[in-house]
Amino acid sequence: YDTAWEILFGHKFLRGDASLEHLKKQAKKLVRAFGDGDAVVLERIREHWGRETFSLNDAQFVLAREYGFDSWPKLVAKLEVPDDRIEMSRPQLLVLEGIHDRACAGMGRLFSRHLRAEAWCDTIFVDQTTYGDVVGSLSLPCSACSFAVDTMSSRAALDIATPLATALLDRNSDVEQPLTPQERAAMEPIFLGVLGELQQAWALLLPTVLSDMQILNEPSRLQITRPESLVVLIGLEVCTPQIAGLVPVVYPVPDGLVDLRPH
Repeated sequence: YDTAWEILFGHKFLRGDASLEHLKKQAKKLVRAFGDGDAVVLERIREHWGRETFSLNDAQFVLAREYGFDSWPKLVAKLEVPDDRIEMSRPQLLVLEGIHDRACAGMGRLFSRHLRAEAWCDTIFVDQTTYGDVVGSLSLPCSACSFAVDTMSSRAALDIATPLATALLDRNSDVEQPLTPQERAAMEPIFLGVLGELQQAWALLLPTVLSDMQILNEPSRLQITRPESLVVLIGLEVCTPQIAGLVPVVYPVPDGLVDLRPH
């Protein structure tokens, strides 16, 4: 599991529950191991440090670089979230990014079948924002769904942007109207397929069931949380040689992703 994440990101994996105190202890152990001439530790240090002396500050720098940060202060600043704010830390966001990266391969195959053209999918951003901002930015006409996540205390949502939905339904691109009942039926297996890929990817972290999907035409009906609540917005982009479109996935943080912090 850890090796998979390290290969994916190109650096050591910093767990979502990592603490600054634990990292400080790691730095002290590095200094002691350097003094003892530990061959494995010396090889680790040489990747990021080329001087003869090696202080605690130097060890902190090496640890920060191993975890993908430019410096120790940047690691500290990104690791800790103020006590009065409920949000995901950078390591936790990296976990979410990795999960959705793993879903992208299957989603590429899924959209290739439905678009009848070679398609590929990538995670292009992971952001924290308010749910009201997300709903206000959804493309119209809307082709979205909400769904239950059994490991969270709230529902989540995803949208298939208009360019993709238009191509999937062989619609005229100038048609700006809600999905018809027939079009909703045509989109259902696509939404279910996306949820299936996400469910398999979530299993890398813990067994998760995504269920009770509801396709909705109006962004205002996607009431998975309050407009002012913080959410994590994950932007997946599906591309073919002819078209490109977003598949945003939205998870509430309070009463949602915050439930997964221990994992």
